[in-house]
Amino acid sequence: MEEEELMDELYRFDNLAKAMNDIGILVQERYKESLQKGDRIATGALINSVKYIYSNRDLMFEISLNLEDYWKYVEYGTRPHFPPVSKILEWVKAKPVLPRPSNGKLPTEEQLAFLIARKISEVGTEGGHHLSDTMDDLNEEISRMVEEALEKDLDRIGTAVIRTLI
Repeated sequence: MEEEELMDELYRFDNLAKAMNDIGILVQERYKESLQKGDRIATGALINSVKYIYSNRDLMFEISLNLEDYWKYVEYGTRPHFPPVSKILEWVKAKPVLPRPSNGKLPTEEQLAFLIARKISEVGTEGGHHLSDTMDDLNEEISRMVEEALEKDLDRIGTAVIRTLI
């Protein structure tokens, strides 16, 4: 085996690349399932935005998720603040939230949105921790997948090195 071919063999991690791609798919699908089970779907914008991105440059393997900007509020919750009533109204209409009679009157959607916004201003919102729970649940499986892929790649590399020495 020529030196150039050996160098190509040493810097190829095909099994790891495939495993990383599979991990991206796995994380993406399990996170979406967790959002669905946690009833964190109103407009569907967040769940529809979940896309994994895999990159491999100079033996740096990376998986990231592309998500709507507000994912962090769904994940971690918020401190008390007065949110825009217009955004809460959009959520009320999309969810839909059914108002309950108060003082014998049924609030309009606008009134309901204001009441929800006021409550958020007092207590904030609770996070669902769906992404962190997903990653915790998959930790061992991801470790196993990476370990198996690296083992195969390193076996192939070792064999290539031994062939050059013979």
